Amino acid sequence: MYKTKRRKMKILAIVMMGLLVLVLAVYFSPPAYTSRLNKAIRDNDEKKVAKILKQWGDVNRRNSMRLLRVSWNTPLEEACIEGNIDIIKMLVDEGAKVNLDDGGWSPLVLSLSNESEQQYEIVRFLISRGATLRDESNPPIWALLAQEYAKVERRGMWVRFKKDYINEEEMYNLFMLLVENGASVNEGREMGLPMQEVIWWGAALQGNRKIVDYLLNKEGLDIDLKISDEKTALMVAVEYNNGELVEHLIFKDADTTIVNDEGKTALDIAKEQGNKEIISLLQ
Repeated sequence: MYKTKRRKMKILAIVMMGLLVLVLAVYFSPPAYTSRLNKAIRDNDEKKVAKILKQWGDVNRRNSMRLLRVSWNTPLEEACIEGNIDIIKMLVDEGAKVNLDDGGWSPLVLSLSNESEQQYEIVRFLISRGATLRDESNPPIWALLAQEYAKVERRGMWVRFKKDYINEEEMYNLFMLLVENGASVNEGREMGLPMQEVIWWGAALQGNRKIVDYLLNKEGLDIDLKISDEKTALMVAVEYNNGELVEHLIFKDADTTIVNDEGKTALDIAKEQGNKEIISLLQ
């Protein structure tokens, strides 16, 4: 009986040791490392991020634990979504790559698509560390301008960052930062359209008069250039009820008689929307 009891105790000890080894193996596995790091980043816990970075792990690894509905992002991508420049610098100093060619959105594109008071500083830092400005799959200027919102995978879900958090001057400064560091408004294509047309549409969509003027004066764009659905920038401004941009484009001699693919002028669109201020500007 005593031997049987000892045998059971040995078996129990072996099982407990096996479980402990399993727990430690899971805890220190590459996916768990990324999960812990990404959670600390989302919590903006800089001390915890620094502590985890001292542990063994690959700072550029994507999290493969998809079944647990955790973030698929690399730690640097997660930090660019959160917009904490101190954590971003920490990660880059520890070897996080600013250009990870695996088909995902680059850290630069993510930083241009998120809500952050430190956005300009983050973008400038990433560029200084070699972030590519000529990403054909996700051009940075496209990320800044030509989207009403951006979708970013986070915590296993898709979330939306709207473009109503940034004022005209801040967006212009970001635009010029990209252009002055080599981003092109003429090369490449997006949505099957020449990049020049997409950027022009984006400037009109965002209602940014300073970028519109830059594209007209420095890049020589035609103010009546037709873009999506045969619309002009003036029509886009009308659709989005941007009276200031409508007035600005008219002052710059935009043609108000051009029609879109439905045979409608900017005035027709304004009448459909019932915007009296814009109607008076166009008449």
